[in-house]
Amino acid sequence: MVTVDDGYRDFYVHAYPVLKSHGIPALVYIATDLPDKQTWLWTDQVTDAALKARLKKLPDGERRTALLTMKWLRAAPPPEHAPLSWDEIREMAAGGIEFGAHTRSHPILSRLPNRKAIEAEVAGSKERIEVELGSTVLHFCYPNGHPEDFSGEVVEVVRESGFTTAVTGVQGINFSGADPYRLLRLHQEPDRPVNKYAHQVAGMYRG
Repeated sequence: MVTVDDGYRDFYVHAYPVLKSHGIPALVYIATDLPDKQTWLWTDQVTDAALKARLKKLPDGERRTALLTMKWLRAAPPPEHAPLSWDEIREMAAGGIEFGAHTRSHPILSRLPNRKAIEAEVAGSKERIEVELGSTVLHFCYPNGHPEDFSGEVVEVVRESGFTTAVTGVQGINFSGADPYRLLRLHQEPDRPVNKYAHQVAGMYRG
């Protein structure tokens, strides 16, 4: 299964036409603040890797406060980070692309202050997509997705919100009996040679 995170418009421009022409199914996890607010994620606005890593470890309230002090951050996304619109999402849903939830604002869920805040991000994103598409959303993706980024309580909220699967950012292949709320994935980043992706799809390469 091809999965894509966040909800940027480059998927609609570049990937969707290719996937559609070859009849390849895909699942796109949407952080609903992107189409709702026509914004971009803080993890893309902060380009310094060390700073981004430190911010991810902060309690969510402290992270938001720190970002407010960074006057050099751009509120409006540049063209390469333009978000999908709900019209584009609906068009792709009608064309065979499935959509899952990826929270509302893409916080590190284990850093949120309480269960109510977790529910607002998890169930809130599910509800927004369901309202816009008029169909049930069954799949979820943890932001960042490393083991320290989602707690047992987060997994419980995901399950109770009505999702049937949730994917992590942990690399690996899922075998029979895998926990449906801690599914592994194989990564393909823009700077990775396409032949590595071909090897992954063939099951020859798992790194």
